Amino acid sequence: MTDYLLLYSGGKMPETEAEQADVMKAWDVWMTSIGPALKDGGNPFTPQAKTIDPMGKVTDGPAGSPASGYSIIQASSLDDAVKLSEGLRISGKIFAMLVRGELVVKLPRDRVEDLTGAGVGHPFDPGHGRFMKEWVSITPGASRRWRKLVEEAHSFVAANAGAVSPRGGRRPPSTRP
Repeated sequence: MTDYLLLYSGGKMPETEAEQADVMKAWDVWMTSIGPALKDGGNPFTPQAKTIDPMGKVTDGPAGSPASGYSIIQASSLDDAVKLSEGLRISGKIFAMLVRGELVVKLPRDRVEDLTGAGVGHPFDPGHGRFMKEWVSITPGASRRWRKLVEEAHSFVAANAGAVSPRGGRRPPSTRP
């Protein structure tokens, strides 16, 4: 196994204690989903930086886009490291991810319909022109609900992770018969 550095850029520090708690919970869920492959959860970086060029000259500011934090994960290849870092997982199954700036979560079909009907989100299309019935994209305008929806998606996928149909094989996770 090799150590891979995940280097983050962008983002901002949460301003309120409630926002800080939400961000920490999201990080905790993500770190837990990576499991033992997470060698170091990392830390955020200060926005202050200095650059040292090959000749040893020091200048203020970063070289390129500033990094905002890091994590270290262990994987057998760079592709495996990327796969581990994509989305929040439980038992290898993704239950939440960020796509085009929106939170996408896996929930029961009827819950997806409730959220889309209430205008909180819209059906998720991964790009092939067909909606995924148990996935919903939550708009950034509803970000105060993200934490609760991530927890709800985690519980839904965890409850269905080992479900087997009576005919053998895996039963699709849904609350509908």
